[in-house]
Amino acid sequence: MRQKKSNFCIAHFLARFVIGIALVTLSIASVPETSADTPSVSAGFPADFVDLYVQKYGRFEDTGGKGAGQTLGGFGGLQDKTKAENKAAVKHTPVILIHGNGVHALHTAEERFVYFMPISIPTLGVWPIRDFLVNKPDDPYNDAEIWAISYLGTNPPPSEAEFGGNVRNNLPDVRKFIDMVIEYLGVDKVDIIAHSLGNNMAKGYLNGFQSDNSWDNAQDRLDKIGTYVSLTAAHYGAPAHPLKSSDTDQGSTFERGAHVFKGITDDTPYGALKDKQVSDNPAWIVQTALDEEAARGDHNTVIYVAMRSHQDFVDQPNNDTSHLAGANLNREFDQTNHGKSDPMNLEEHSRIITEKAVFDAYAPCLNGGGPSCPQGNGGTCYTATNDEHVASGRAEKTSWFFFTSYSARGSGDSLGWSGDATTSLKETKPGHWQKADSCPANG
Repeated sequence: MRQKKSNFCIAHFLARFVIGIALVTLSIASVPETSADTPSVSAGFPADFVDLYVQKYGRFEDTGGKGAGQTLGGFGGLQDKTKAENKAAVKHTPVILIHGNGVHALHTAEERFVYFMPISIPTLGVWPIRDFLVNKPDDPYNDAEIWAISYLGTNPPPSEAEFGGNVRNNLPDVRKFIDMVIEYLGVDKVDIIAHSLGNNMAKGYLNGFQSDNSWDNAQDRLDKIGTYVSLTAAHYGAPAHPLKSSDTDQGSTFERGAHVFKGITDDTPYGALKDKQVSDNPAWIVQTALDEEAARGDHNTVIYVAMRSHQDFVDQPNNDTSHLAGANLNREFDQTNHGKSDPMNLEEHSRIITEKAVFDAYAPCLNGGGPSCPQGNGGTCYTATNDEHVASGRAEKTSWFFFTSYSARGSGDSLGWSGDATTSLKETKPGHWQKADSCPANG
């Protein structure tokens, strides 16, 4: 028994050490980037957005954490247009993109030296999501509807990772930025897509976390949010860094308070009822009095989506910390077969941002949702060509000599022999698609 306990302690220490090293890779000074991927959008904002921000808050500056004193970085809006022109261009619920730790909104793949060894850091900026939105084939967004803040410092160069009070120090700027986008565009709500530490910023914004390390639910912004998409997040805490504590640690004031809203334990306040939820773990299908209040029309309903990446370094030391109990959709993506050496599993952390199949899974829940946003046991439904189903991960293509066949991913239902044939597929559980006679128009 004593030997087993000793082995467990050693394994636990090693897990904590590995996550610490992974985080340290994001805090070491970088060398020039080596990848060819380049953001298709420039840093900056419309001039009168900056003017309005200065009028309200005194300066267009990062006021806390690693980036304190720098000009606020990021991108958003039609940068050469006026407030009136940006407002006129808004056709969808605007989207706020929030990046994770150690990077900025326009971060691209690079090499960093860690303990005198070069480490490849994949793209961790949120700009690829912007590209998916503006190239959405059925209903493209425009840049007036897409905004991102670099809350750890201006870009370029890459910022350093922040520990300690990494949420409380940076959330005030994130809060002011989102509030200003809402005011500038004259909209009632925005959608949020956040990655990694950006999700802690998003939860703090939604539920009212304060810079004095306290929660004040009276300062929530849940009435300002349509959809919140979480991409790999330590919602249930991460093991403490072996050298540094953080607001995101398990048991921290932030982590404990994030699960309670107005005295009710609820990770997704004013979310969906149980019959509207799809999850790969039935234990995460829950509802509370807050969800019932929204269902009665006494509060707006917020759509929650939580995407996890298999073997992501965030989830490894605290399994499934990226899920959200009560979300409309909880889903894991297995992206480990990417053919790259990735001892710290940073590639999985990146691919949850950069893979179109992930975007296609949550995109129907943006802009107020719709018939293609998961609706409980009803499932998501798409009508498209077989080749389009394959490209989006809903179907598989198999070649036999001179013949090619198509089948639904998960069920194996035959879809015929032609890539141009139009078929309908329904997701009956995450990652499991079945052939359907028809389905509603795609969202």
